[in-house]
Amino acid sequence: MAKRALLVGCSYPGTKCELHGCANDVKRMRTTLVERFGFDESDILVMLDTDPSTPQPTGANIRSSLKKLINSVEPGDVLVFHYSGHGTQVPPESGAPGESDTEEAIVPTDMNLLTDDDVRELVNQIPAGVTFTFLSDSCHSGGMIDNEKEQIGGGGGTTVAGVQPPRQISKNIPVDLLTQILSQRTGQNVQVGNIRTTIFDMFGDQASPSVKMFVNLALQQLQQQGGGQGGWLGTVSSLASQFLQTKLDDQSPEDATNYVAAAEQAGIPGRKTHVASDVSILVSGCQTDETSADANPTHSPANSYGAFSNAIQTVLAQNPSPMRNRELVLAVRKVLAQQGFKQHPCLYCSDDKVDAPFICE
Repeated sequence: MAKRALLVGCSYPGTKCELHGCANDVKRMRTTLVERFGFDESDILVMLDTDPSTPQPTGANIRSSLKKLINSVEPGDVLVFHYSGHGTQVPPESGAPGESDTEEAIVPTDMNLLTDDDVRELVNQIPAGVTFTFLSDSCHSGGMIDNEKEQIGGGGGTTVAGVQPPRQISKNIPVDLLTQILSQRTGQNVQVGNIRTTIFDMFGDQASPSVKMFVNLALQQLQQQGGGQGGWLGTVSSLASQFLQTKLDDQSPEDATNYVAAAEQAGIPGRKTHVASDVSILVSGCQTDETSADANPTHSPANSYGAFSNAIQTVLAQNPSPMRNRELVLAVRKVLAQQGFKQHPCLYCSDDKVDAPFICE
């Protein structure tokens, strides 16, 4: 049985959305995987934007590392993906055809978003018999692999009366802050209605497959409708448009054209199709409509932590015996309530995984 893990911490140093506990979350999880779950240090990849000695957690690096993590797996293998950083929700593009859904996304350090569709596209390639546990300590993380059944969701439990949580920052980048950051980095006036096209202009072929798929589909539809370079398409640079046109015949696995074809076959414009996976376990830091906390109790980065990640460590320390997924999530909820946090971690997985051992105990 191979055991491999990808641990990602995004702190966004020097920005308006800087966090302080993400690196600590990752380092503690690495120790836990080695000492409690028997992972070999060489099989754990750590990515921190506060540590230049590690690969940087850019959107392209996270996607390629996650893809590498799930490649060449065999039945019985155990995979863990732990993300501590910001989450966001991307609204529909203004005036763009075929886009009506808000997407959840995690936010890499370079703002090259990794959407729920991107995560599911990779996760659904994992073969049966492999256990993949995704621990997402971020906001809006409840739908990152939402083809799985919600086993523990909704509210549940109340905070202890009189207990005030530590000083904290929400691990959420609201859309207005996201547009500000993108505007600063591009020198353009980025609005809510052109986030995806801006990301595509910034990163080109390194943009996420879902972003490329969306822009590609919109370009095709506008061309079919006789649209020119004005209107919505005018928000895409001529260079980006030329790039898209050169990709229309590309049949590589991650090419946006393949995603367009899949969406069109399913009659769902602008969205990819997915086959529900029975190997994935998502433990989210909060409900989809809640925020996860980055706590800084002593006003010192050295003592900061993600509330969800810290609660997992607390529960595992209190329970040296093996734990089950349901048992762990309920215990984590209790710890957070006792500490005054108003977030409710959720469990998403198939029925047979609810009481399966947490990770691999």
